[in-house]
Amino acid sequence: MEELIVSPFLIYLIGLSEKLEILSVVVLVFLIAITTVCSIIAKADRDFHPLNDTGWYFKMLKWFVPIFLIFLTFFIFVPNKSTLIQMIVTSELTYERLDKVIDSGRDIKDEIKNDIIDIINSLDETKPKENK
Repeated sequence: MEELIVSPFLIYLIGLSEKLEILSVVVLVFLIAITTVCSIIAKADRDFHPLNDTGWYFKMLKWFVPIFLIFLTFFIFVPNKSTLIQMIVTSELTYERLDKVIDSGRDIKDEIKNDIIDIINSLDETKPKENK
């Protein structure tokens, strides 16, 4: 088996880095906001109605947290289009294939170089020579 130059999994992790950065900021802000709102509601509810049960928002959070975690998991682990393309390309890229591409590139370069030299020589031949 040919050895891979770059691991596709490494490219996948690089693609996730931006998402994880954005996600961490969003989750942090969201958790702070939810905690603040729940604390204010619980405090206000106990102050105005000391006998009321303030556990309704905890019941709501029991439904909210699993749904939030499901979407969070999808957001984190589903790669974007460019990451998928990079993973596919790197899964096929090996040292042997890279050497073949380099050799083919050298052959093409040599052919183009020879064609340019032929064109320059043909231009020199058609150019009228000046008499001295």
